[in-house]
Amino acid sequence: MRQSLNNAAALQDNGVSILSATETFENTPSGKMFRTMVMAYDQYYSDELSQKVSRGHKVNAEKGFSNGGTTPLGYKIVNKKYVMDEETAPIVQEIFIKYADGWSITQICDSLNERQLKSSTGAAFNKSSLHTLLKNRKYLGIYMYKGQEIPGGMPRIIEDGLFEKVQEKMRLNKKAPGRARAKAEYLLTTKLFCGYCK
Repeated sequence: MRQSLNNAAALQDNGVSILSATETFENTPSGKMFRTMVMAYDQYYSDELSQKVSRGHKVNAEKGFSNGGTTPLGYKIVNKKYVMDEETAPIVQEIFIKYADGWSITQICDSLNERQLKSSTGAAFNKSSLHTLLKNRKYLGIYMYKGQEIPGGMPRIIEDGLFEKVQEKMRLNKKAPGRARAKAEYLLTTKLFCGYCK
C-alpha cells in the first residue's frame, strides 16, 4: 500500500490525474480520502487471503495432502494424498541403487532415456533432474513444506541406509569433479586441494 500511495503522490505532483476503471474518485479532498480507504481495504483483503491460504497449506501438509505443484517421480495423487506409484517407484529405486553401486549420473541418464522413461515433468532425464531426485528427502517418507519436515507424511520409497550412501557419494563426487570427467584416475584426486578455495 505504501508503494501505491507514493506512486499516487508522485503522479499528482506532476499534474497527472488518477482515474479508476471500477470506482469513481473525485479529485477533491474527500475523493482522495475515499481512494485511500479503498486502497487500505484492498490491502487488508489481500493480506487476509494470503494468511488463510498459508494456513490452509499448513493444515494440508500436516495431514499429508498435496498443496499442488509437480508430483515427485514415484508418487501419484489419490484423494489429494500422496500414494506410491507402482509403475514409477521402481524407477526411483533403480536410480538410487545404480548410483550407490557406482554408476555415473550420465550413465544412469543414458540408460533411462534409451528406454524412453520420463522424469516427473514428462521430460527426458538430465543431470539436473537426476541430482534433484537423488537429494529429495520425500523418498524417505518425509513431507516437506516451507522448511518444515513431517516424517511419515507420505509413503517411503527409499530406505535410510541407501539414501545416506547416495548422499555421501554425491558429496565425494562434488569434491572431486575431475574424477568424473577424466578418462584416467589421478593419484591425488580427493587428497590435494586448492589452499584458497579448498
